[in-house]
Amino acid sequence: MDQQPNLTTGGDNMTTASGFRFSWKMGLGFFLMAVFLWLSFRQTELGKFLEALKSVSLLPVIVASVVQLASHVMRGWRWKLMLSSSQPTLRRRHAFAATMVGYAVNTIIPRGGEVIRAVFLKRIARTSLAAGLSSVLAERLLDLAALCVLFPLTIWIYQNRLEGLFPGVRQAVFLTGIVAVVGLGLVWAFGRHPERMVGRLQGLLRRFWPSHEKNISEMSGNFFLGLGGLFKKETAMEIGFLSGAIWLVYILANWALIFAVPGSGMSSLTFVDATAITVVVAISFALPSPGGTGTTHFFVSRMLVEIYAIDPAQALAYATLIHLSAVVPSLALGGGLALFLKPAEIISDR
Repeated sequence: MDQQPNLTTGGDNMTTASGFRFSWKMGLGFFLMAVFLWLSFRQTELGKFLEALKSVSLLPVIVASVVQLASHVMRGWRWKLMLSSSQPTLRRRHAFAATMVGYAVNTIIPRGGEVIRAVFLKRIARTSLAAGLSSVLAERLLDLAALCVLFPLTIWIYQNRLEGLFPGVRQAVFLTGIVAVVGLGLVWAFGRHPERMVGRLQGLLRRFWPSHEKNISEMSGNFFLGLGGLFKKETAMEIGFLSGAIWLVYILANWALIFAVPGSGMSSLTFVDATAITVVVAISFALPSPGGTGTTHFFVSRMLVEIYAIDPAQALAYATLIHLSAVVPSLALGGGLALFLKPAEIISDR
């Protein structure tokens, strides 16, 4: 009898703490969004911006959106391969569906989709949540490593003009590269021999926390399996190919949008220029603003104005198209899948 109030109070405290963390992250995300939107629009006439949007050619926008969707398909495919150690029977379309739901959540809750996609995949395909989360972590480290490969090329092409435009970006990407390399090294160390790692963990648990040995060992085993999928010999080449293809598709989508704003002077930009723009877009999406809102508008438009001498209103229109072509399809398709894809449909499939 005496314990019930304490348990209730503890539960309330945990709920309050979780709610506080959620509110803090949401507050920071929307604060960044507001600040970067203000920075983007403060020196641009709204009328000129709206005129630039009205003159947009729809065909390049449609092409870019379809190409963006293709990148999500490849991401789902790559995620399935990374989960092959823990879930060899996972269907590609289930991984794609969970990926889209995660992206839909990311447009509202910064970084929230990374957890939700693993939760949703468990719901529709009965995968291990621990393996799903660890594979998402490994995937993000792989993306960071790819960004750090492309960034020095971009710096070299523009002869440090990006560093002058965005002070500190070189150091930030350098630190990101260190995190990515160290993180991937740890993923390799922990994931290549999951049974051995679980055995060592069990030894520690028997000594210091024997009552939780079984549950923690099982969860950790799945977690290590999720990490190991990245370096599995049978799938490593395919994962590498898909990783390169995903970035190529991003570049193609942004290149297609160059032709969506007629009379802006952007049609003279090359595929190499589109690569540099894609790197800047990736950096803007790395900041914890909901769906890259505001950060994409600011970084891309400023780059176009300062480096390519594009009219500010047309540069901002192009940045808006990049954002919308990525976010709207993800939000629509991911939201639809979250609402209508039920576990019973998956169970009846097997």
